[in-house]
Amino acid sequence: MKLSRKMYNNDVVFLAHVLYDPYATRAAKNIYAQIETAMGADQKYAFLKVGPWFKGSAKILVAGLPIDNGKAFLGLRILGGSHPHGKTIIRDRENTNNGNELSNNEDYIGEKRSGTLRLLQKLPDIVDLTDDDEPDHASPTLEIEDDDFLVLGEPRRVISRRSASESKSKSEGRRGPETAVNESTFSTGEPYGTRKGVGQALIHAQVALESKGILRDMWNAALFLKKTYKDAIFSVDWFTFENGFSSNPEPKLISMKPYDRDDKEIDAATKRWVYYDIKERIPRGVLVIRIIASGKSVYLLEIQRRQLTKTLDNGNRKKVEEPFKGIVAPRHIEWVRRYDCFMGRAAS
Repeated sequence: MKLSRKMYNNDVVFLAHVLYDPYATRAAKNIYAQIETAMGADQKYAFLKVGPWFKGSAKILVAGLPIDNGKAFLGLRILGGSHPHGKTIIRDRENTNNGNELSNNEDYIGEKRSGTLRLLQKLPDIVDLTDDDEPDHASPTLEIEDDDFLVLGEPRRVISRRSASESKSKSEGRRGPETAVNESTFSTGEPYGTRKGVGQALIHAQVALESKGILRDMWNAALFLKKTYKDAIFSVDWFTFENGFSSNPEPKLISMKPYDRDDKEIDAATKRWVYYDIKERIPRGVLVIRIIASGKSVYLLEIQRRQLTKTLDNGNRKKVEEPFKGIVAPRHIEWVRRYDCFMGRAAS
């Protein structure tokens, strides 16, 4: 699937189906046909009917309001959904070997313009979007990020293909000089005309994977990489001293070794850190993952995290996991075996 300069990497699954899957093609064309019909009838608004763009079962995450005394639910916003099953998608990009374009690993490659590309450095609280006028040619571009779109379940396998020219593009810079934006009104759509004082708005949502907790996410990510890069990754295993290395899909953890309560050289905070549940005195666990790729072994260590309550900017509260910084593990797992107190001392 070769993306043009204006397309986002995160949309590649949908775009690939629109290009190669007749069902998705009809679903997308139907939306455009409804808009054309409304415009042809001189209607001010088009009341679109939007259906699924792929066949099969799917999950969606919606936000809305309970109605009918809680017996029904009115969905107002779609916050996430599952990917359709299918073959691995090879993602590529059109590239003109222009140093002022983004490289392939950037989320967006801007359209080539004749004038200076100007990006808004800091978004205002309210952006004035209009549908009365199209954006001007060579107008400043405002990129607006919507809320993250959550991918439920296993994401579709996507492999990016990079060329030497794209690597050169990355090293030479981004899309050219960026200056402040003076326009106060922006519009989506294709540029048309000039001197209307209307900039172009590009609205997109970052794709975020559904989290099942850091430990499970790490293990699932390792399994996903093995499935995606079968030729490069030989095996993915977890390790405990009791079980050794195992490829069982349900990983087990190494329990941290608590400190001696009477050890006065260790402060109380460090002694508490070793416990996942302080009240029940349950030690934290550590997930050790071994990935054998291209004949080399790579070890990943992830520590079990307590659940915390975080207050958001809007006053709402949600459950989050403790934030940790990473550590560098030694080359061989025998280091952990020889220093069995490592798991408890890591906290200090």
